[in-house]
Amino acid sequence: MLKTLSQALLTDTYIGDRKYAVDLSFDNVIKYFKYMDPQLWTERRALASLFLLVPSAIEDAINGRLLLNDCYETLKTLSEYIGEHPYNQSDDQQVDITGEKIETQVPDDKTWDFDQDSMALYASFKQVYGIDLWDLRGKLHWAKFQAMLIGLPDDCQFRRIVAIRQAKLQPPSNPAQNPEAMRQYSQLVKQKADYALTPTDYEMVEAEYNYISMN
Repeated sequence: MLKTLSQALLTDTYIGDRKYAVDLSFDNVIKYFKYMDPQLWTERRALASLFLLVPSAIEDAINGRLLLNDCYETLKTLSEYIGEHPYNQSDDQQVDITGEKIETQVPDDKTWDFDQDSMALYASFKQVYGIDLWDLRGKLHWAKFQAMLIGLPDDCQFRRIVAIRQAKLQPPSNPAQNPEAMRQYSQLVKQKADYALTPTDYEMVEAEYNYISMN
């Protein structure tokens, strides 16, 4: 279901033949992503994610008025709507929900995280659009948030952090004869350590620090 300006924002859905309001405020969708983490996925978490998005259906679910297959079908529809991106044209040109290109050979290589990068996202939206994301929790629709997220320029804090994480570390071939290249390399290593997403990332950067200290 392509998000276009010619269509209304998605605000309701069906589970079977029953119609329900959908909560697609951006902060609620961010919670949904946590529920749907592939590493933690269970059927119970999947259903919990559905009722996070469609809380008005909880009472009918408790009272046995909903079929499990219908619930999964609705979850699939909502998941596709949330994850849909206008520029996902081909398998070799996939982009994530921020508009960043996904390297298909390393699909698990994350370069950003909603929780860890919350401050950078807040600052970037404030800088670029003049809006306060805290004030818009429960109000700003996911489609609007995603459109602005994709539109963030390269010079905002969030994009700069992502660019640092994506940058390839390549030590100078002859540090002693190229001090400026070594300085830039050392600076990038420090930035990668400052903005590392996971302990594994940090350990990799620590190894690079060790390289620098020996040269």
